[in-house]
Order: sequence, then structure tokens, then C-alpha cells
Amino acid sequence: MLSILKIQLGNKELVILQNSIKRIEHEYFSMKDNHSLSTIRSELHIIITKLFRIKSQGTEVNCEKKYLKEFIAFQNLVENQVSQNTKVQNFATEMGISTKKLNTVTKAIIHKSAKEFIDEICTKQIKRLLTNTNFSIKEIAYQMSFEETTNFYKYFKRQTSYTPEQFRASR
Repeated sequence: MLSILKIQLGNKELVILQNSIKRIEHEYFSMKDNHSLSTIRSELHIIITKLFRIKSQGTEVNCEKKYLKEFIAFQNLVENQVSQNTKVQNFATEMGISTKKLNTVTKAIIHKSAKEFIDEICTKQIKRLLTNTNFSIKEIAYQMSFEETTNFYKYFKRQTSYTPEQFRASR
């Protein structure tokens, strides 16, 4: 199972990483020459190395903000279980809190409902599968626990305004 690491970035670290990401975007969208792939790899290597440096310095998530600890627990659950579960009630039950409290937590931290957050993570997972695998749409729907492919199509179209095929073709 994939282990997810959470670190909190200060403003200085965030600006440095954002600048690296801007350089990657510039290279990808503007340069497109024989050296672009190497440059992008190097920038990604720098980002990963800087994140490991920050982690090794013992920087931990500051849980002083109200509900941050609960939100991180919720985020971890969603990231690990979204392919089997997209119901707010199930996550709230697993966390031992009410759906109302879970919505209060997510609204306080990210200004979205718990369902909006779950759908966002689910959609990102589907996009990854469409972009990075050759699985059929039906296989992806099954992997994401959609019993009917038509429901998968409707869900993805509602979230992205694209059908899964349109999204895959655009990448």
C-alpha cells in the first residue's frame, strides 16, 4: 500500500516549490525541444529532494488550527479508500463522528463540504487511471467501485464536463 507523507510548508518553502513548478510548466508548454524531458526530470528531482530535506528537518504538520488533525485523518481515509467508498456517512462512522461534524471539519479547513472533497479525490484518481493506464473505461469503472458503467460516465461527466474517452483523448 502507498504510504502518504504530510508535511507543512512555510511561505518561503512554498514559494521555492511554486517557482520550480512554474519552470516545469514553462518547459512543458513552451519549450518542447530535445532537452525538455531532461529539464523536467531535473526540476522534479529538485522538488522531491527539497521535500525530503524539509521532512528530515523534522517539520511536522502544525495541528494548532482547529480541526486540522481531524481533517488530516479524513484526508488519509479518503485517499486510501476512495476506490471502495465515496459516502460521507461511511467515512464519518469510521472516524467516530457525525456527518455534520465531518462537514464542519472540512468547511473549516478547505471551505468545501465533505462530499465535495471526496468527489474531488475520486475524480483525481479516475483521471490518473485514464491518463496513466491502458485500462478500458469499464475496468476503471469497476476499479472505482461503480457497479454500472453508465453511472461512471454520468459521474465523471458531471465532475469534469468530459466523458472518460474525451478526457483520455485530450491527454
